[in-house]
Formats: sequence, C-alpha cells, structure tokens
Amino acid sequence: MIVLLSQTKLPDSSNPLSDIVGAVQINIVDYGCGQAIASLALLSYLEKYVNCESFTLNFHLIEPSQTTLDLAVLLVTKMSSRIAANVTIHPYHKDLECFLKEDSEVLGAADYSMHLFSNVLDIAEVQQQIPRLCEYLHSVEGKQMVIAVGPQYSNNYQGFQQLKCSLSDLTVKQDVADFSVESEIYSVTRNHWKHERSYGVMMGLCFKNISTASQTAFAA
Repeated sequence: MIVLLSQTKLPDSSNPLSDIVGAVQINIVDYGCGQAIASLALLSYLEKYVNCESFTLNFHLIEPSQTTLDLAVLLVTKMSSRIAANVTIHPYHKDLECFLKEDSEVLGAADYSMHLFSNVLDIAEVQQQIPRLCEYLHSVEGKQMVIAVGPQYSNNYQGFQQLKCSLSDLTVKQDVADFSVESEIYSVTRNHWKHERSYGVMMGLCFKNISTASQTAFAA
C-alpha cells in the first residue's frame, strides 16, 4: 500500500500527495477494512512524507465483523493522533452489499476521495458487487483514487481486472502488477521471528467525476 501511495499521483495532477498545499478535504473509504491495515498504511505514509496541518481526513471504515471494526476504529484513532490533520472516523458495521444499498450517499463534499481495497477483491461476494460498486464510485463527485492490494491469488487478479474494466474514463497510474516486500513474521509454533518475503499484487487508478449540476448544464 505504501509503495502504491509513493508512486500514484492524484487525478489531473503531476504531483503526489506530498506536494499538496492549502486546506484539503479527503475522503478515505476502506472497503472490508478488517483491522484497517490499508488506512493505517495511508496514515503511516502521511506521517512520514506529508505536512498534514491543513488536511481534513474523513475515514469511512466498512467491515461486517463488529469486533474487528471496533479494533479498526481504535487503531485508526491511535495512529491519527500522530499527525496534525483533523480526522473523523465513520464506522459501518455491514458488508459491501449492505453499504451500497443503505449508505451510498454518506460521502460529503471533498477535494479528493480515496477508495482502498486491501485483501478483498478476491472474495466472490465482493466481485458480485463490482458492477454496483462502480456505479457508486462514479456517483461520488470530484477527483477519485482507487488503490488495491492483495496476495497473488488467481481470484485476486480476476477481481482487479474486473474492477478496472468496469470503470470508465480512467487514468491508470499503476496497472495490475506483482510486487514483493521483505517482512519479519513471528512463528507461533516455533516461537521465533523469521525473515521472509511476501508476494502480492497491486493497482492504482484515478478518475474525475463531473458533478450532477455540471452534467445537467452540459446537457442543456
């Protein structure tokens, strides 16, 4: 996730997040957030590379497990205290289908909206919602960024391609690509840390949606 953030620039811009200046409103939607690892990676990136004093970050955490969602809110709250931005957290105890049915109007006006998909696009139930998900993504006004990561499963490649092909007027900042990172993993059975390399797949997409008012004026 951090690798993608450092490489992916915002829609209609040659600058990454680290070059944004002035008061900025950013929506962050973490789909199937689990323990909010994607949101935490974003906060880690902001803490290291971005002056966030004038940022307002609106986190929307979507997770069907209440226990896991509570932990995600706690972790994002703790991590957010380390940066200067104004942060709000909106938890949604529901799956993607219910969120799209019941909460598709929750995103407020923002300069940018970031849509995070971490380890979810390989899930069959999520893939079934991609057509409706894309309608939702195109209904959110303004500049959009889609960041997706996951393990190198065949279903993941399928989900990534399905999402990319279902969106329109895209700028592909990072096409579907494999990556690897070195990590330290604790073995419970052997009671020690071991150094390993983890392998995943990533994708970064950007697009800009025209507001309903602008569409109406253009059609007229």
